[in-house]
This record gives sequence, structure tokens and C-alpha cells, in this order.
Amino acid sequence: EDLGTVCFDSISTLWVWIQEWLRFEVITKKGEYYKSGTPTLQAFSQVPTDRRDWSKANSKYYSIINAFKSLKCNLILTAQAQPSFDSSGNVIDESKPSMQKFTPFMVDLHLDLRKKHDGTKNIYYGTVRNCRFVNADKIENTTIINPTFEKIYNLVRDVM
Repeated sequence: EDLGTVCFDSISTLWVWIQEWLRFEVITKKGEYYKSGTPTLQAFSQVPTDRRDWSKANSKYYSIINAFKSLKCNLILTAQAQPSFDSSGNVIDESKPSMQKFTPFMVDLHLDLRKKHDGTKNIYYGTVRNCRFVNADKIENTTIINPTFEKIYNLVRDVM
């Protein structure tokens, strides 16, 4: 049965939007950054510091992702890259996906897609970072050159 595929491009944008929504929620509900009934520009630069506020953002994010997961189809989530930092705060070569930190635990397969240029052409490859299937440890950190849906499916099928 062909289930079809939905590609959500990108969850990075969704997470940014939800963080902005949270800032607005905190500003308007708590009212502490208001002057003359209008939020100030300084108010919008404030990051919510109350951990309970972040539970609202996480809940909204989970409900949107879970709504897509409940569709009877294949779901692909993409995320933009953001720099990674070492313990001293220096940017390192590796980058990580810009997304809500628990997203990899919400999906069946987390594939880190990269592109290298070898001087003449681009080479695309994907490395399995997390997998929720039985025997997943056998395929974690496996790299697939020019990944396609069929190659990924075959890799997972072979360990199940």
C-alpha cells in the first residue's frame, strides 16, 4: 500500500516561530514589560526565564509534530544546521540541527544529512544518529552515500 510522504521543511522554522509566540505570551500575560499598554522593543528581546513558560512552548511543538505523525503516511522532518560549540565557546567544524532538543526521540530514524564537494561534484551522504527499531545499535553511525528512501528502507529492514 502506497501511504504517501509528507515533508515538513523545516522544523527549525517551526521552533523559532514557537519561541517567538512564547515571548509574546510571556510579555502579554505577565505584563511586566509594558509601558503605556504597548510592549516595548526591549520586551521582545527578553528570553523567558521561568521553566514553566517553556513547557507551554514544548507542548505546542509536540502537538504540531504529533498531529503530523498521526497521519497515515511517511513523515520526513528537516532541520536547518546551526553551529556547534566546544566547552570554551569556540565554533567547531561539526554542526547540529536547529530544533527543539527532544525531537530526535520523537522520530523512528534520525539521519544526519551532509554534503561534501570533492573538487568536481557534490557527494551527499547521511549518517544514522538515532534509531528506535529493534537491533538499532547495528545501524547507528552507519553512513549511506547518496541516500534515497529505498536505501534507508533497506538498511532498516535488514536489521529488523
